Amino acid sequence: MTKVRHLIKSMGNYCQEPSHDILQVLENYSWPGNIRELRNVLERALLLSHGEPFAIEQLPGLALSHPLPEKSPRSFQLDGLEEEHIKSVINHFGGDTQKAAEALGISRTSLYRKLKIFTEK
Repeated sequence: MTKVRHLIKSMGNYCQEPSHDILQVLENYSWPGNIRELRNVLERALLLSHGEPFAIEQLPGLALSHPLPEKSPRSFQLDGLEEEHIKSVINHFGGDTQKAAEALGISRTSLYRKLKIFTEK
């Protein structure tokens, strides 16, 4: 998709090269707003990327046109997402539940209560 590369360069970002997945998402979208919509989406993605490679999450609304990764049905439920997020935050802090609770914006008691609910399921 040479238009994407051309638009990125015209915005003054010569080193940002979209990945194959990003190009696929952009190609699969119908673009009802035409080139102006594409330009706006790319500008937003450039701002959100902070010089890093684009991520699909930086293409609001377009990522939905990209097939969802294979996940278990539980991971699509809100409590499943909450459980995954809490566990990833705890892992990020090396098992330190106090730091994880602070990062999550909840008390450690609430964190333990949620973990107990997850294990009872």
